[in-house]
Amino acid sequence: MQYNPDDYNDHQVLKIPLLLGLVLVFAFKHLLLFLLPYLPTMGDSLAFLKSANATRPHLLLFLSSLPGVLVAAVGFTRRTPEAGPAPRWIWRRGRLLLSAAILAEFAFFGFQIQHSAREIDGPLLTLLYLGIISLVYLWTSPKPPRVFREFPPANRKAG
Repeated sequence: MQYNPDDYNDHQVLKIPLLLGLVLVFAFKHLLLFLLPYLPTMGDSLAFLKSANATRPHLLLFLSSLPGVLVAAVGFTRRTPEAGPAPRWIWRRGRLLLSAAILAEFAFFGFQIQHSAREIDGPLLTLLYLGIISLVYLWTSPKPPRVFREFPPANRKAG
């Protein structure tokens, strides 16, 4: 066994490491930031996000978040033996889908900058930097490919 027993979940597949979990959340951050202020437990503590969402909602940014939402949903909830073929297909292609989400966001920002709809500022540079770090982690670290290869075997029906 290459990893510690604590690195495996109840289904004997590698748990999602913290850094990969952060990349998953980063890949759907725009949708998360849009929905977060509307959660009942948040109250008015995130009212500033509601006003920002009202003035600058970008459908293309939400669309770029969809691959990240799919991969995160499978990774955090559907990575079980009972999962059907769709979650297995999504999980096995997780690195590609997460990379597509990050690159689509880059393309959107590039389009905005080229057409003078957005300036290069600190928050944008931070997002670009974190996106690059996420891509480097996904494609150079040895653990993400191993995690995305593993899925619990399907339950066989007795017959």
